[in-house]
Amino acid sequence: MRLLALAALIIPAALWAAEPLSLLPGDPGKAFSWSTGKVAGAKREPITVAGKSFTDAWRFTVPVKGEKEWEVNSLCVLPGGVAKGDVVEVSLWTRNAGDGTPGFRLVHQLKDTPWTNSIYQTVKPEAEWKQYRYAAVAPIDFTAGSHRLALFLATDAMTVEIADPQIRNHGAIDAKSLGIPVWEPPKPAK
Repeated sequence: MRLLALAALIIPAALWAAEPLSLLPGDPGKAFSWSTGKVAGAKREPITVAGKSFTDAWRFTVPVKGEKEWEVNSLCVLPGGVAKGDVVEVSLWTRNAGDGTPGFRLVHQLKDTPWTNSIYQTVKPEAEWKQYRYAAVAPIDFTAGSHRLALFLATDAMTVEIADPQIRNHGAIDAKSLGIPVWEPPKPAK
């Protein structure tokens, strides 16, 4: 009897520790659209990377800062849903392949107005490949197909390389338990 009671405690705990659910559809390289807006000469090209856990990446070249940071973007509409209160984790590998210290935005948001964000994070890549990971608590329900993962690249003139973008739903857990930065939405001014 004690064995059954112990098993009843262990089995649900094993279910809670399930792997997070990826929200990306299939191959991220094919899932992300590309738009250059009014920024002439902006381009995205595939590259091959050696010596990392990934081999495929993109090189983004943005010759001038855009009027709006989202004018040059790469977007992926997400087919899976996220419930209000679920913890979302976004991650990618990136490096600065040019001069200066550019930054771009890594965004999880509704794909239409009111553009509600769960994450709106500035990423400042360094010269060497580095993985960046951020978590957030979903402020609303994001229904299947209503939200997207976005890279806003018109924040500055830049050449950056980006690989393995991911977005995962961890469900209703403590975001701090992931041990990564937790994005907090800005508080309204009083």
